[in-house]
Amino acid sequence: MSNRSKLFRFIVSSTGLVLIALLLRLAGVAYVDFRTDAPRNLFHWTGSAGEYPEVAQQIVSGNGFCFRVFDGQPIPSAYLPPGYAYLLAGFFWLLGDGLTCFLSLQILHVILGTLICWLVFRLGELVFTRPVGLLAGYICAFYPTSVFMSTQIHPAPIYIFLNLLIVLIILTISKEHWSGSVLFAGLLQGILILFRPQALVYTPLLALWLGGRLRARVLLGPIVFIALAAAVVVPWTVRNYMVFNRFIPVTDSFGFNLWRGQNDLPRPGESNDLVSRGIHPNLASIPRDKNYELARDDIYKQAAFDYIKADPARALLNAARKMAMFWTYNPYHKRGRSPLVWAPWLILSPFFVIGLIHSLAKRRAPWMFYAYLIVHTLLCGVFLCLPRYRMFIEPIVFIFAAVGLLLLYQRLTLRGARCE
Repeated sequence: MSNRSKLFRFIVSSTGLVLIALLLRLAGVAYVDFRTDAPRNLFHWTGSAGEYPEVAQQIVSGNGFCFRVFDGQPIPSAYLPPGYAYLLAGFFWLLGDGLTCFLSLQILHVILGTLICWLVFRLGELVFTRPVGLLAGYICAFYPTSVFMSTQIHPAPIYIFLNLLIVLIILTISKEHWSGSVLFAGLLQGILILFRPQALVYTPLLALWLGGRLRARVLLGPIVFIALAAAVVVPWTVRNYMVFNRFIPVTDSFGFNLWRGQNDLPRPGESNDLVSRGIHPNLASIPRDKNYELARDDIYKQAAFDYIKADPARALLNAARKMAMFWTYNPYHKRGRSPLVWAPWLILSPFFVIGLIHSLAKRRAPWMFYAYLIVHTLLCGVFLCLPRYRMFIEPIVFIFAAVGLLLLYQRLTLRGARCE
């Protein structure tokens, strides 16, 4: 066997995919760490981790899950989901909050980013064919935002990995020996919700899909799945009730996030100019106590509802604009304007559309794949249109794009053979 044949066999193997994906992400880390100021910022709130490091440092300091500090006194918080904050706190406790901790988290994200590529391959292989899976896996491996994601201190690699793993478990579940898989999937779904509260929306849909796949246990399987997910989330919900005396499943930032998507600010989906909506004076009057976050969120929520009620047609038009930008190009976001974000997306989009239409016509993909695309688009229309929000459904897009690419290649090859 020639060296060229060996190289080709390696490339078209899952081992080759994983190794190439790993090397690309390690190269991404090297580039980010040597060519940007990310390591110097470390865990500053202006970095990719946002407010998570501040909460994690409060946890390590023994103040509990706190974010804001008034008069030197940290107040309890439910602004962020707890999963990533506690993970950071564990790393801070073990390694401190310096460069060693930063690099360790990057390596964790590199590993998860590599596993995401393998999961995309496996899902594509199971739903369609092995060539589709391999091509989808390689698209994920080389896709710029997928590589960049693994270099950042951000929960995205964790919640994308967890979601794909849950989908894979349900897709491969055995009708005879299903209990262990359902238990595992339910526990993972609960953990996922603690990292990404929006996963609550997908929980009943996953349960329905699970019930359809089990058939004979159409009720028992979904009930166990939801019960296990709830068992993981409920302790945090109880904590929130004990602290704030209000039912807060995961976070208390619904109103703020809703308002960010329901306003007339100059930049759709942005929220920099608080004064333009007359909200700032109301915020200034809130007592600085443990209920500050709840009162603040109530003000934003009421402002969002008032905006929708004042002109529902305007709100629908804004929603349509945001959904269009979600699937095309967002000129109002700094990272969205980067060619590394919009160019690969626009290049891939036609193949995604071809693969999506073909899959719908042939009824090849499970309905849950389409549900992810639809629900995420609707959430974008109601809330925000940020480029990174596409990352949650990009693995599904990669699979459909691989279908479209291979379909087009087969058509061109067949046409060339006929011409000869």
